Amino acid sequence: MPRRRLRFASALPVAGRLPIVAALVLLALPARRAFAVVDSLEAMVADADVVAVAVPLDVWRVKEQVQGPRGRATIRLLQQIKGRADNDVTLVLPSFCEADFRAWAKQGTPPRVVFLVRSDRAPWHPPDPDLPLAVRTFGWSLGEGAGFTRAPRVDWRVSQAITLDMHVIYDPAKALEAVRAAAARTVGDAVRYEELEVPKSSGLLEVRPDLLSEGLRVPVDDRSQAAAWKWADDPAYALPTAAILGHFDSERNVAILTRLANHPEHSASGRPGKSVTWTYPVRQRAYAALQRWGRAPASVAARGPDDFYHAIQVRHGVMTCGALVALALTYWVLRRRRRRAATTTPEYSVAAPEPRRFPFVSILLAAATGVLLWLALTSDTTVHELTATVGDARYWVSTYRGGIQFVRIPHWPQRHALAYGRFPLADAPGSLWNEQDVISSYDFQFAGFRRLTGLMWGDWQGTTYPYGSVTVPAALVAALLGALPAWHTLAVLRDRSRRRARLLRGCCVACGYDLHGIRSAERCPECGTPAALKA
Repeated sequence: MPRRRLRFASALPVAGRLPIVAALVLLALPARRAFAVVDSLEAMVADADVVAVAVPLDVWRVKEQVQGPRGRATIRLLQQIKGRADNDVTLVLPSFCEADFRAWAKQGTPPRVVFLVRSDRAPWHPPDPDLPLAVRTFGWSLGEGAGFTRAPRVDWRVSQAITLDMHVIYDPAKALEAVRAAAARTVGDAVRYEELEVPKSSGLLEVRPDLLSEGLRVPVDDRSQAAAWKWADDPAYALPTAAILGHFDSERNVAILTRLANHPEHSASGRPGKSVTWTYPVRQRAYAALQRWGRAPASVAARGPDDFYHAIQVRHGVMTCGALVALALTYWVLRRRRRRAATTTPEYSVAAPEPRRFPFVSILLAAATGVLLWLALTSDTTVHELTATVGDARYWVSTYRGGIQFVRIPHWPQRHALAYGRFPLADAPGSLWNEQDVISSYDFQFAGFRRLTGLMWGDWQGTTYPYGSVTVPAALVAALLGALPAWHTLAVLRDRSRRRARLLRGCCVACGYDLHGIRSAERCPECGTPAALKA
């Protein structure tokens, strides 16, 4: 049976295999956010060389052999809104609009607004000097494309056009008025365009659901800037706002883009696990514009996880060591002054034993315990992480969901110097730390402890890497670090309470000997502590 299958596959003609190969190639290609673009009414007007109200006179197909499409049409320009052309224009009809032209001619030739361009700007048009004008490839008339999509919430009316502020025009008279206004605003040929992503919350998607995978092309001018100012307070329109305002350098736009440089919208890509990456498109657009104008902040986390790391350099180590030395010197000076005061005072020539005090190590452990408790309390919302490449392996130490996670992956391709990162879990993908995508070979869990070994995917081509991790409860580590400071604290409190109780009873604060009947100028007969230290 396998041999028969092999023979059948080998017997397939090459032409028969091409669709299968093409399908596999398309499946292997990464998904794109936009496959095409829809022109706004203002973009159609700005891009056209001739805008006119016209009626069809004749539609036919040439019989002789010609280069390019055989469809032909003659239209009469009743009103020329933009540009100048002959009243009767003969056009080549490509396949994407020939059927629509024929349907137009059969409808009693109602007037329509048409958008024409020079034939040298139409890549499908044959080089014929007798045909100087051609229809636009996308959007040759109002209602074309958008006109055949019905809107469920507008009584099934046909949409005529989409304006640059993402509003739909249904009335042909209003659409013609908008065309005239746009033609009056278009000056010169130097027009900039921007492709905007239509937000999912926009009512435009109810009329044109295909725009969810496409974009809306708009001209960049004061009209689009005014629309972006209206969108600036709506988080759903953050990306269109950043795309438009990035073309206009002004103080108002700088303030808006600086705020958008911290926008939380992001998208993840790559294999789940340590190889996952995520990007912030709004931050990228805003930061690019601010950087171009020389107004950018020091740093913007526009791509994770790399942008969230801050390298730990030699100066950070020197500063930390300097702080520890300063703390140790302060502690030593204060202790020395206290001892000197106790030995130089006459009535304390034989001083009582000093109460227990925090040694320097206990102070450091107490500080470390406080920091660790804070990390544990915030680990449900924020991950704090240290990472570094040592030898041929990458290491991570992270606080995640109440635990301290130690991870080692040998031969990890993404090398990194010692760095610290802070990751809000509202933005960062949890697959970086939840280990759900690890193919485990050993997984031991008990009371918050976990030992996991296995394989982790490195890319979509199937590359895997050995994975090993140990997770311990952060509260347990904090308790172990805080044991010595807690014991010293209790000892100091106990000594102070004992001394206070002895003073109230009239006993020696050092040894507890009853000092009743002993004058203040005398000393305790038991230990020599001055009797003045009694109630």
